[in-house]
Amino acid sequence: MIRTRFAEIGPFVAGKKGRVVYETGDLEHGIWSAGTSMGLIADIPSCEELVARIVSEAEAIIRTRLGAMAA
Repeated sequence: MIRTRFAEIGPFVAGKKGRVVYETGDLEHGIWSAGTSMGLIADIPSCEELVARIVSEAEAIIRTRLGAMAA
């Protein structure tokens, strides 16, 4: 098991270098993180496709779950 002390990684995760991204727009600085939700991404649709998909799924939910109330 490899043990790392915070003092060794502190400068990399303190956020000081990452601030350069927001101040200058230089994407070569900073640390980019990704969580477990990355595993849920199946495709990268265009904005138009994404909005159409969201609307379609919302309409389906309304029809199936709330249809009885609206009738």
